[in-house]
Amino acid sequence: MGQASIPPERNRGRSASPIAVAAVIGVVIAATLFTHWPALSAQAVMSDDDQYVHLNPLVRNPSAAAAGRFLREVLEPSTVGGYYQPLAMISLMLDSAMGARPDDYRVYHRTSLALHAACTALIVLLVTLLFNNLAAATAAGLLFGLHPGAVESIAWVSDRKTVLATFFALASLACYVNHARSRDERPINQWFIACIALFLLALMSKPTVTMLPIALCLLDLWPLDRWSRRSLLEKIPLLTLSGVFGIITIISQGRTADVVTPVSYPWWATPLLLFHNIVFYLWKIAWPVGLSAYYPWPEPFNLSQGMVQIGVLGSVVVGVLLLLSLRRTRAWAVGFGFFLVVILPAMGLVGFTSSIAADRFSYLPKVGLLLPIAWFITHHWKRGAARANALIAIVAVIGVGEAVAARSYLSNWTTTETMMRYMVGQAPTSAYLLSSFGNVLSGAGRYDEAAAYYRRALEQEEDPIAHAGLATPLAAAGKLDEAERHLKEAVRLSPRLAGAIENLAMVQDRLGKSDEAARNFDTALQLRPISASINYNYAMFHFRRGRLDEALSKFDAALVCDAHHAPSHYQRGCLLVSAGRTREGLDAWRRAIQSDPTMLTAMNNLAWLLATADEASVRNGAEAVQIAERAAVLTNYQDPSILETLAAAYAEASRIKDAVAAAEKSAARWRAIGQPASAAVVDRRLGDYRAGRPTHEPINRESFKAP
Repeated sequence: MGQASIPPERNRGRSASPIAVAAVIGVVIAATLFTHWPALSAQAVMSDDDQYVHLNPLVRNPSAAAAGRFLREVLEPSTVGGYYQPLAMISLMLDSAMGARPDDYRVYHRTSLALHAACTALIVLLVTLLFNNLAAATAAGLLFGLHPGAVESIAWVSDRKTVLATFFALASLACYVNHARSRDERPINQWFIACIALFLLALMSKPTVTMLPIALCLLDLWPLDRWSRRSLLEKIPLLTLSGVFGIITIISQGRTADVVTPVSYPWWATPLLLFHNIVFYLWKIAWPVGLSAYYPWPEPFNLSQGMVQIGVLGSVVVGVLLLLSLRRTRAWAVGFGFFLVVILPAMGLVGFTSSIAADRFSYLPKVGLLLPIAWFITHHWKRGAARANALIAIVAVIGVGEAVAARSYLSNWTTTETMMRYMVGQAPTSAYLLSSFGNVLSGAGRYDEAAAYYRRALEQEEDPIAHAGLATPLAAAGKLDEAERHLKEAVRLSPRLAGAIENLAMVQDRLGKSDEAARNFDTALQLRPISASINYNYAMFHFRRGRLDEALSKFDAALVCDAHHAPSHYQRGCLLVSAGRTREGLDAWRRAIQSDPTMLTAMNNLAWLLATADEASVRNGAEAVQIAERAAVLTNYQDPSILETLAAAYAEASRIKDAVAAAEKSAARWRAIGQPASAAVVDRRLGDYRAGRPTHEPINRESFKAP
């Protein structure tokens, strides 16, 4: 069988100049950064971002202890449901340390874009090592770097794991090629040790790279041409790592994943899934139009479905073409084999997502498709100027097309609503997308719109997210019994949905079902023991019932989860003041303001007690003025309650003229909004201020008890 491949160490010519390689890498990185630069402004919050960033106490409170926890929690990660991915989580934590915030994703996106650019550079390096042709390396780098399929892994914060794992995997591949091409005959040399170490780092970033050792075996077949018993045996350390991480992934996924997959089909549907996804991914890579962060399963999923028929027929055609290509070269068959092997864990055969496919799953596997393209360019590059110019023109047209498509797709990632609206437009009958859009609208307080989307989702299927989401607008409308029914159904469909269980407990609390509420709070905490939200809401449950010790314990637990959880600091302060522990309560309110500098209730309470408490040791006029003035600025000096506090603070600080002016304005504002009784109270105090007397009175501890 004639082989047109390029064997090692023969006919390779002079190695490319390091300066030339660096120049090519610079050009390709520049084009990549230019194409994907709008990703830095993307603010779309996707489905997993809450547990990865917003509500993850370890990510939001960077520390060595947090990093150690990510590394230690192997079989049962406590902050992110699913598989073991400590390096991805630590990288997000480091972004937080550099100033990333849940309301500003720029730092997160900056790191992901830098990693994508680094992956692109490694593609250039890898192709240069394999084929020693800078034109082929440039083409491969551009086709990878500009491809719109990369948008998802850059603009979706919680998909940091994909670009990070791919970076380490590509570095491992490059080290393996250096090992294979090395004149060092030792089976284990420094390049192979580096290959193993980098593969371990890739697995610790995202375990879906487990099939990389099989891909290395394929590279031994082509283009390295070193397939042998020895080359197989040297993969044992890599295969061992793959096996260990595969077992860890299955266990941790089973123990902690909220949703495995709502789709359940008989065993004979497995080949149909494989055929469908082969053609689906090849098509989306070749023609990246209509991309989405979520692709629903086609219904019905059998041979009567058009997409399934196309998948079967297309897979047969691809198989025949690959067999025919073996008459000339192994390049296409091995390249496709690389693609198929690496993407296999994400093909849906092992369920860890409700999406049938995802662009991010093809991020690393498409490297396999780039290798035969690079070989083809290398093979034809020196066969005349006409061929070279044609190849340049083809790559340029494809590259420009990719860049335009990537920019177009990125425009949908501007906000969460624009992205969700776009995705629903792509799949208007997807229950998951409809309910996810409902969550976005509900979070913005647009309950009527949200309820409409939840009901549309439930018309498609019994979706747990839709049931759980619909409970929010129902509860807001006072329909607590109906809200409870939907939450119970959500929990029945997905027993590990901790958020739904937490909301069920809160609804049952409002319904007076205290025992059931307590049991559900306990269940939610078993599923998410370091959730600040669950601990906080459980604390409020106890606080309302006068169980101050239990409430304080849960507030403290919430603050262990998230030291900057302002509501916990604030309500903890209220609890302490109501219990007579005034100074501790004031300190808690100070911490609430530090965590949320816009928390007006904490500012007003703190400034009022500092100005008016009958205990001289509690009062501090200067601090009261500072805090009350900040609150007044935030409300544009229009809130009568804050103006009333500001007047008391000025009086305590002996700024009588300012106290009188603030009190007069407060009384006027109370009257303007139809509160004459409140205005009368201020008027009585106004007489004291005009006489130069501040307001001192016993602390009304009842006013700080839980609502």
